[in-house]
This record gives sequence, C-alpha cells and structure tokens, in this order.
Amino acid sequence: AFGQARVPAELAGAFLNLEPVVGAAAGWLALGEPAALGQLVGVGAVLTGIVMSTMPARPAGDRTRVTVRLRRLAYEVRSFRA
Repeated sequence: AFGQARVPAELAGAFLNLEPVVGAAAGWLALGEPAALGQLVGVGAVLTGIVMSTMPARPAGDRTRVTVRLRRLAYEVRSFRA
C-alpha cells in the first residue's frame, strides 16, 4: 500500500516485468544454474520492452516520413470522395 500511493501505475507495471529477469539472475548467481541462450534472449527482450515503454513520447511536431505520407494519402482519399 505504501508504494501504490507513491509510484505511478505505468512505472510499476513496467517494472513488474523484471520478475523473471531477477529470478534468472538469482538462480545464476546464488544457485549456479547455467543461463541458456533462450533465457538470455528473454532477458534482453524484457529489458528492451521496459526501456521502450518508459521512454517519453515524441513531441507532436516531430513527424516522420511515414506520418506525412499517411496524412497526404488520407487527404487525397477525402478529396477523391468529395
């Protein structure tokens, strides 16, 4: 209850995904279990997901080429219907 009042849900949800990473690391460090390639790939995927989900959003003015093309296409479709 203490942490729930002080940590945003988005941040807590992102770091809940660290549970299997911590379990794998604890097994490797404390119990000497070997880390298989699949486990290492999974750890990398979890960490990448956490980094991506906690990154700030791009500013609204920062358009990519795809966004500009999609808007141009939507404009052409609207003008074609009229």
